[in-house]
Amino acid sequence: MPPNGERINARIRERILGSDFSLTVYYAEVRPKPTGTAPLNISDVSLLLPTALPVATPDEAPEQVQPSVTMKCLFTDAHQLTDLRQKRLGAGNGLWTRDATALVRVLAEDAELASGGLVFDGCKWVEVNGRRYKVMEAVRVAVSSEKAGTYYVYLSGSVKS
Repeated sequence: MPPNGERINARIRERILGSDFSLTVYYAEVRPKPTGTAPLNISDVSLLLPTALPVATPDEAPEQVQPSVTMKCLFTDAHQLTDLRQKRLGAGNGLWTRDATALVRVLAEDAELASGGLVFDGCKWVEVNGRRYKVMEAVRVAVSSEKAGTYYVYLSGSVKS
């Protein structure tokens, strides 16, 4: 019996939804800009006279550009993949490199934004299982008969936080 694409996708979706792993996407912080007064006239500037230094307001904490996003995922460390599997991933997507230290698979509805693009666009880092990773690339994978599909997300680095 040949494999059925819809059944394979349904099983992958079940595995992702039932997974113990979750991926959290963090975005860059916007720090408040220092304020100060500039001299009114350029002739008032002297190297011998002290100038007012701009200072940041201490009560303003940095804010994230966007709130962090958490989603269920399937997670695989690179050392858990066999050489054959790494070659298949590399041949199929062309993205598997030495720098990739982990592979994550997420649902398309979790990864895609309503306004277009992905949640990984512009992210600072992602965190899986207490470890931080940098997103290298996200590749959509789907059977031709299914609209939704999933995404492979290639990650590099691993810093225990």
